[in-house]
Amino acid sequence: MVFPKEQWIEKKPEELGIDSKYLQDALDYLASESGTDKLDEVFIACKGYVIYKEDSIYKKHNIYSSSKSFTSTVLGLLIDQGRISEETLAKNIDSNLTAWYPEVKLKHFANMTSGYSALGNSRWNEPSEDWSPTPYQIGKPLFKPGEAYAYWDEAQMMFGRLLTLHANQTLKSIFDDNIGNTIGLDDYEWVNIFM
Repeated sequence: MVFPKEQWIEKKPEELGIDSKYLQDALDYLASESGTDKLDEVFIACKGYVIYKEDSIYKKHNIYSSSKSFTSTVLGLLIDQGRISEETLAKNIDSNLTAWYPEVKLKHFANMTSGYSALGNSRWNEPSEDWSPTPYQIGKPLFKPGEAYAYWDEAQMMFGRLLTLHANQTLKSIFDDNIGNTIGLDDYEWVNIFM
């Protein structure tokens, strides 16, 4: 394993023990399921070396729900630094959660089993939508913590808010200080609505 510097080193898949035929089969399948973009933005690294890249890998996009993994990454960073625990009760960070969420821990937010819901109707006025225009106005729980799973945006927003309040830093600054700057990630936007 090498850590990329200014330039990524390119290698043939076989140099890293990967069969090019299997890689090509996987890429062909991905292209068949990727609409008009096909493989234009695919970048594959193995053990720190580039084994496949296309021309549009520097194109920027909103990553939508992929950002949930960054929020959990920040939790992991804070745990590694001894600043918080996955067992930390959410109410100990925001006492407004005490009445309806007394047993919810950060791990429940990370694995989407918190049951958190906000007041207000869906922004889109559809029963299946989970986006409240007031994600921090605390509403009645959907279920007891750990009892069920809900891929619920407003719960993830509250999770980010809790981490931000506890660390007294933005999620972006925590991520950049520990990962982003180290790997040379720059010129990207992270809209922070938690502070």
